[in-house]
Amino acid sequence: MSWAQSFADFLIRMRNIRAWGAAIGLAGLLLWAWWQWPAERVSQEEIAAEVVSLSPPPAPQSKALMVMVVRLPDGRQWRLIVGDNTRPAPGSRVPLIHERYADGSESIVFDRQRWRVEGSP
Repeated sequence: MSWAQSFADFLIRMRNIRAWGAAIGLAGLLLWAWWQWPAERVSQEEIAAEVVSLSPPPAPQSKALMVMVVRLPDGRQWRLIVGDNTRPAPGSRVPLIHERYADGSESIVFDRQRWRVEGSP
């Protein structure tokens, strides 16, 4: 066997190893995606909540994200991250979208579009 043939065999083996690695990696990615599949949404409702606080306090020219703490109608407090041009005052009411899922989890999202168009509910 010549040196060139040995080198060609080595390159073929490396190509096959990379192909098997890619196939195993893609199969693992598909299994992970199947395992992480989100639960079915059971309900979605629009609610209004009172703003408890903003952190950090808004500066006039600030571009930083802020954490808005809201009090839900059932009394719980929830933290939401809001953008730089979203500055509801503490004590005002903001619209939220509340989603419940079949596995018991829930998601609450600030409805920025409705807040900018309609104002406080």
